[in-house]
Amino acid sequence: MLLRILFLTFIALSLHAEEKSWYQKLNPSLEIGMHLSNFEGSIDNAFSSANFRDDFKYTDTYSTYLAIGFKPQYKYAPNIMISYFNEVQNENATLTKQIRVADGVFDTNSTVSTKITYQVLNVTLYKEFRQRGKYVRMFNSNIYTGDFELDVGLNLKTIKWDFNIFDAKADNASQHWINVDSVIPLPYIGFKYYLYRLRLFANISALSLSEAKATNFEFGVDFRVIDRLFLSATYLYEDFKAVEIVDTVEFRTVGNKFGFKYYF
Repeated sequence: MLLRILFLTFIALSLHAEEKSWYQKLNPSLEIGMHLSNFEGSIDNAFSSANFRDDFKYTDTYSTYLAIGFKPQYKYAPNIMISYFNEVQNENATLTKQIRVADGVFDTNSTVSTKITYQVLNVTLYKEFRQRGKYVRMFNSNIYTGDFELDVGLNLKTIKWDFNIFDAKADNASQHWINVDSVIPLPYIGFKYYLYRLRLFANISALSLSEAKATNFEFGVDFRVIDRLFLSATYLYEDFKAVEIVDTVEFRTVGNKFGFKYYF
């Protein structure tokens, strides 16, 4: 559904890109990319500890990454960036030890089928502080030093994470679930460097409490291909920790993101 909304928004803005309209004061942008990541982390409780890579055999996964941004030309209005991705992966594994997940106990040598669904929506509100560069004389040429930008704000992160496990060889096996649904406000800080066709950037949102934490970190480079179209390559790290009844879930998705950004 979100993919359809962003796609229709992209078409509508493209059709009216040359017209004077209200949206031009919002300076919208659209990013679409492919996220290539690895699932890592564990499920811990008083009875056992299960690792996603070592015990459940999770490896690479792929998902579509979407983002839409606005930089309003209105006094006191913050910039807005909304990003979303939905990662789903299924794995089968033969256990080398006894584990307990939620209300299910699985013995050594059991073959289990598991599924992870991870949905993240980041709504970031921020203000930018930009320092223009200057020309300096080097090697008998005027060289521009580039522009610097500092972004400070708040990231409202919505996490929906589901883990399903059952005995793959048992008839009518019971399914056991862990569900994490959380909205976490995170402080946000970002840095950008602009030089001709290149944009280098890095940002982080992080919060750590006694029983819950979340982190979003990325850095990358944009290269302007034509006019307002940029190719983008980014390293993206996401994690969270949550306590659900008897289980403590620590989950990370780490990998690269490739795509394009268009500024209307």
